[in-house]
Amino acid sequence: MQRLVAALDADVLVPILSCDFLMTAFDLGLYEPVVSTEAVAEVERNLIEDFPAPRPCRTSSSGRPHVQSARRPTHRPRLG
Repeated sequence: MQRLVAALDADVLVPILSCDFLMTAFDLGLYEPVVSTEAVAEVERNLIEDFPAPRPCRTSSSGRPHVQSARRPTHRPRLG
């Protein structure tokens, strides 16, 4: 049986749902993906734009890194 070949572009690799679906199909041996170096570069650019680097973390008094949250909660839950 011939194996299917599919050329994958960046627009199907960046949304995690479609990328996960396509990679699962590949893992199951349903097709052979082909990706150009230009598509890989575009994926990298899109991911960097969509998910910028996290803020630098500071060290707490225990010596462990303390990661700062990008968003602060708008309200605190009431206890008791």
